Amino acid sequence: ANPFPDANRIGSQAIPKPPRVEPQRGAIDIEALARGKAPLPDGGSTSGAATVPLRIFITLDMPQASLQLRAASRFGTDADDLLWSDAGLAAASRPGCTQRRARRLLAAGVTEVVDLTCGLGLDAIGFAAAGLNVLGVERDDAIADLARRNVAQRGLDDRVTILVGSCQEAVSWEHLPRQAWFVDPARRDPGRVRADGSHIRLDDAERWSPPWSWVKAQIGVPQVLLAKAAPGIEHRLLAQSDDGDESIDTEVEWVSEDG
Repeated sequence: ANPFPDANRIGSQAIPKPPRVEPQRGAIDIEALARGKAPLPDGGSTSGAATVPLRIFITLDMPQASLQLRAASRFGTDADDLLWSDAGLAAASRPGCTQRRARRLLAAGVTEVVDLTCGLGLDAIGFAAAGLNVLGVERDDAIADLARRNVAQRGLDDRVTILVGSCQEAVSWEHLPRQAWFVDPARRDPGRVRADGSHIRLDDAERWSPPWSWVKAQIGVPQVLLAKAAPGIEHRLLAQSDDGDESIDTEVEWVSEDG
């Protein structure tokens, strides 16, 4: 008896007809999809995916696939194995910039850094890959989970710990390491979106998250404070302290990748 009564035949090989999947919106577990065990919107599964042609997934909304395509245009193959969010991709530092920061911390004798604005964990990955131990702080549970997956995907989870919390609260944690802190404020307006889906940049540094005045207030708390800002920030805001205290060494640098 034919075990595949609805099969199309190519020569003598029976190939089951793919189940019809109506276009639907909704998240799909990308990792499960890769293993051939992702649940489908109709309640089915991709288990036994060897008999289910991949084309059945074309009509599904797969935001991770779209984000990875966008990430690849900036990060090349470095984006392939990572999970992304729209805001995280917009704020992500290019690998060369992250590597430069890591080298400078190592040159300063730093062995451990706290990434107070961890996001998707890209800077944490760069720091850890350079040999630094990293504690990441991320305020959003879902983004923190993506960061943990990204760190584990790169095999760096023995060097990176990610905790959930606000950076503005974390600095008061009793046992927070104080050798080096890295802060990369969110600089886009979550409530204003361009036609292409990207968020409008915020020019007012006091509307960043955390605000630039808060970042500057941390000068002198850790031994080394490393902060990232928009290249168009007003130069007057880069003065090391608002009260003119010159007792702490500070430096400002502009970094451009590929000119």
